[in-house]
Amino acid sequence: MAFGQLVIGFAGLIGVGFTVFFAAKAWKAAQVSAIAATTALEHARTEATEQAVRFKKQLKAATDAAVAAQRHVEVAEDTARKRLRAYVYVEAVRLHWYNETTVNLRIVFRNSGQTPALDVKAGAKAEYGDVNYRPAVPTLTVVGGWLIGAASSEETALGVVNPEIVVKANISRENILYITGRMEFMDIFGVKYESDFGFYTGDAVPPRDKKLSRAFGYDHEIRELKQLPRGKKSSKPR
Repeated sequence: MAFGQLVIGFAGLIGVGFTVFFAAKAWKAAQVSAIAATTALEHARTEATEQAVRFKKQLKAATDAAVAAQRHVEVAEDTARKRLRAYVYVEAVRLHWYNETTVNLRIVFRNSGQTPALDVKAGAKAEYGDVNYRPAVPTLTVVGGWLIGAASSEETALGVVNPEIVVKANISRENILYITGRMEFMDIFGVKYESDFGFYTGDAVPPRDKKLSRAFGYDHEIRELKQLPRGKKSSKPR
């Protein structure tokens, strides 16, 4: 009987041993699985982070490319507008002598652009002074509303000038004729431009034989026309 109990106890001990063995094995396997799962999770996190960084870089590159493309389009459009737009400036100034008492100030505006200048308006005045005189920018009501075609000129009368002014301007270098004015126009893109202009000359009175030789007056084009050093911007392209 004692032997039987010993056998039973030994068998139980072996069973416990097997139980402990398999439990330890299961625990080790669980540890391995946990480590593998942790490693996989870390790998997944790393991969997700790297993907997020790559996506962010790709998004930035795409955004930069879109901005650069938009900028390129804007520059191209601006260049095209500048190449095609109208450029208007004063090409010549003429004094039309109807007779001894009536002188008309006529100004030739030139459009050197490739497209027409629209709604062109201008105003000007003439006065005389000495070599140091600098007339103020005139406050004028511009008139007109005409069109100047591409690479074309347009002459317009901008008022009657007192002949005493132009005669005195030619008495000596101390009396010079000053012509100042303002013009404005719009290009085909709908952009409006304004600029002041100012000139002076000592060549205001034509020779007497020419002035009265024609029945309908005489156009005296001022050849010695100099621009006033006003520092004002011009609409003429550089």
